[in-house]
Amino acid sequence: MSGLSAMRRRAMLYGLILAAGCFSLADAIADVTLTWVIASHTESAGWLGVAGALGMIPLIAGAFFGGKVVDRIGARRTAMLAACLGLTIAIVIPVMIDLMGIVLPLLLICIFAAELFDTPAELAIEAQLPELARFGGMPLERLNALDELVETIAGLSGPLIAGIVVTRMGTVPALWIVAAIAAIGVGVLWQVLPNRPEKDRRRARHSDRMTIPQAASFIWRTPVLRWIISFSALLVMLLASMDVVLIPIVMEQAGWSAQEYGWVLAAGGLGAVTGTAAYAWKGHLLTPRIVVVVGILGTSGAVGALAVFSDIAHICLAVAAGSAAAGPISPLLNTQMQRQTPRANRGGILGVGTGLVLLCLPPGFLVIGLGAELLGAKTMLVCIAVTVASTSIIAMTSPAIRGLANVIPESRTRNPQSAKDRRSTWFGK
Repeated sequence: MSGLSAMRRRAMLYGLILAAGCFSLADAIADVTLTWVIASHTESAGWLGVAGALGMIPLIAGAFFGGKVVDRIGARRTAMLAACLGLTIAIVIPVMIDLMGIVLPLLLICIFAAELFDTPAELAIEAQLPELARFGGMPLERLNALDELVETIAGLSGPLIAGIVVTRMGTVPALWIVAAIAAIGVGVLWQVLPNRPEKDRRRARHSDRMTIPQAASFIWRTPVLRWIISFSALLVMLLASMDVVLIPIVMEQAGWSAQEYGWVLAAGGLGAVTGTAAYAWKGHLLTPRIVVVVGILGTSGAVGALAVFSDIAHICLAVAAGSAAAGPISPLLNTQMQRQTPRANRGGILGVGTGLVLLCLPPGFLVIGLGAELLGAKTMLVCIAVTVASTSIIAMTSPAIRGLANVIPESRTRNPQSAKDRRSTWFGK
């Protein structure tokens, strides 16, 4: 495929983003639909908690072990295997409900299995983005931002689609729509995700692969990676806990209606889409340190607005502005993680990093929940805003941030290849 035109190569990149968007949209619709199925069947918050826990365990396990699968058998094989297994489960669930009704243990097993396959598929694609961006002649920052943008849009539209379909047609048709969207994603992925030539696969099989402890040690010994994982863990722990624990409590105490809550969520989503789209457009020209600091301060301001303001219009404006400022952080950090890890072990290192971040979620929920009980929800929002803002000082002064570079480790190996040679060996002839 080395003779492909630039337009064809770029079209393959957009096809890959489309496939990832299909999987994200299917997940978003399925999450809402299955939550509604369990809630309406059991009328129990306890069972919803069990389902949520069963969704977290495979995500963490898939992150730690899925990356090693990517490094061993290759990105295409891992992605296609995980996507096809996920599609199979998406078909099994509505068939099972049609034939047997809602059998809760079987449904929870299916949810567990579906989540188990999600992370390896995502890692398989993410681990190869530097080579794919180089092949398509696209800045890696833009490719990561486009991927994040599509995922954000899917996360916003999925619940809306699920709500409309479940209300008008029922849960089973909604689940069939999930399966159809996942099938489209599998088909697109099959067409656009490249396969390594056999000589590259043999080299990968015989190369030294890191164990999970070795990958964790590599992250710890690399200042940039250590900072990225630490910062990501803190931010995800605080903001996810805020969404799950604090905002519902603040909403109830303030007497907000569901419509007003929806406006706040919509404002945050619109801001995130705007910021990510701007980063996709010109992100590769921006200094990483500036992007991080602005994003941190914007996030802190949005959180503080929830604690300080009571007028819904001011809250929506603050949340939209803060989300726009924070939008570029995720694609920036993903880009730097990919650039700072060697290709042969990238899947394993990215997987361990993702797993370490996810491990912080359960204790984060516990700490924020207890803090809200003892100090009050608004006080905890102020504490989160101050904590997040404080990290901007670290971002401005930390030597690790100076290591955010536009260099991929492979370019510093002993036998560097030209861009043309790399394109030929990656896609084969």
